[in-house]
Amino acid sequence: MNAQLVYPKTRLSKKLVRIHSIRARLGTAANIVCATTHVEDVEGISPVFRFNAPIEFESESRHYLDLNRHPICEQRTASHS
Repeated sequence: MNAQLVYPKTRLSKKLVRIHSIRARLGTAANIVCATTHVEDVEGISPVFRFNAPIEFESESRHYLDLNRHPICEQRTASHS
């Protein structure tokens, strides 16, 4: 799955996110806006997940996305130095 995860420079203590909203059309990329749960020192932070592939929740709760089952790569910004 080709995906990017954008969030401040903090380390998630557990790879589980609570989904706030999903905006997608059939056959297009989905923008998932999430709030992290079970994390350290990132309360109130809302990362944005950009998927370029269909997402299947399978047996998971529709309100949660387990990143251990759905690996997401951290987006790396280009350095201007």
